Amino acid sequence: MKIAYYITGHGYGHAVRSIPVIEKLLSKLPSLQVVICTFAPRWLFSQLPPERILYRHVALEIGVLQADSFSVDIPATLKANQELLSRRRAVQVQEQERAFLVSFGISAVISDITPIAFPAARQAGIPAFAVANFSWDWIYSAWLEPHPEFSPIIQWMRDAYAQADRLFRLPFYGDLQIFSRIEDVGLVCRKSRHDPKEVRRRLGLGNERILLVALRAADLIKVEWS
Repeated sequence: MKIAYYITGHGYGHAVRSIPVIEKLLSKLPSLQVVICTFAPRWLFSQLPPERILYRHVALEIGVLQADSFSVDIPATLKANQELLSRRRAVQVQEQERAFLVSFGISAVISDITPIAFPAARQAGIPAFAVANFSWDWIYSAWLEPHPEFSPIIQWMRDAYAQADRLFRLPFYGDLQIFSRIEDVGLVCRKSRHDPKEVRRRLGLGNERILLVALRAADLIKVEWS
């Protein structure tokens, strides 16, 4: 059995939370193979068993273009989406994905939260499931007033998401009512394989309380540390 797992390449969060889901699927289904379809870097998935994973580097959505965590380039995001989702291009990409699903003998699709995966799966005649706490149409909707050009892009995405067979909705979610069948699930995260005391020893820490702040390298110059 083969599953195609589509993962948004915007940042690392979607990939990181998809890994424990994939690990659980592999443990429950010993004969399962998973094709990971994403433009997130391959090294993120290095902990998964290579004999049961196929990495397919493919960029099927834009996400949000930003130089750092504090600013979003909305005009560039709009332009990139317009280029990717022009009518002719969108049809070509959807057919590309349908052909991939059929030729690889994919039995089901899971997407976090690549829109085009759902109509491609529908055309291929296989079920498609979403795992998410937000969708890109919801993100883009906040920019409609200053940028009404997002309207056809948002509608295309909603039409795509509506073709999902079911959404497994994660906590802290936005408006996901475009999905007709929703099942709420618990928080998904990776768990450390190391004892907390060993981690502290390796980092040279004592028993003091610590706060971990995750930032991009480009963010550091905008933070006042003192």
